[in-house]
Amino acid sequence: MKMTLSIAILCAAFALSGAWAQDESAAQTAAPPAAPRPAATQRFTEEFKGGKLSSRWEPLQAVGGSFKRFARLDPGRLTVSVPEGHSWGKTGIMSREPLFTVSEAMAKNPLTIDFAFGNDRSTGLCIALSAMKDADVWRQPNAWLHWAKKSDDEGVFYFANTQDRDEDYGATKTEAKPDRMITLSVSPETVKVDTSQGKHLSGSFSWLKPGTQVYLYVFSHPVSENAAADMVLHSIRLR
Repeated sequence: MKMTLSIAILCAAFALSGAWAQDESAAQTAAPPAAPRPAATQRFTEEFKGGKLSSRWEPLQAVGGSFKRFARLDPGRLTVSVPEGHSWGKTGIMSREPLFTVSEAMAKNPLTIDFAFGNDRSTGLCIALSAMKDADVWRQPNAWLHWAKKSDDEGVFYFANTQDRDEDYGATKTEAKPDRMITLSVSPETVKVDTSQGKHLSGSFSWLKPGTQVYLYVFSHPVSENAAADMVLHSIRLR
């Protein structure tokens, strides 16, 4: 009787062990959870209310830049003033997370981003888009729009992917003061630029494919290394 009971207990143990083994095997072969879908693009207007950065942004400082030393936030504007002798002195803001995801629908309805600048003081600024988060976004595949004052009567736009010679759209002469308004229109593999002074630029960017999540950068950038650069940014509107 005792032997029969022992055998029964042993068989039950083997059966339970087999069930555990099956469960473990099933767990090992189960498909991994699906990757989270990109969040929907949130439309917004940033006006630096209260003289603070909202949680959407974080300070940018690279290649001689310093947000603490050269940037100041006041209600309604971000002012950057980088003196001579600080290399490229890149100082400004970058999105903490991707601001939008490129979609097929943007081919017919481009996403637009408006930037309002103070043109009484600005002498050098850059707007950039990239799939990578890097304070020195110049070294990543990007869409790079740089404006700088060259002389008392001339400015220049430079529009390019700084990492791809085939996507370099060169320089465009402008007035010595920057545009008060610059608008980017973004669609798959394309960025168009329209300015309040009537400049129209367009570029193809192969990295800007549907499904790509994109970071935004706005910062000071001088006309040449070690030159001074000022930027006054009043607002950003994504619509």
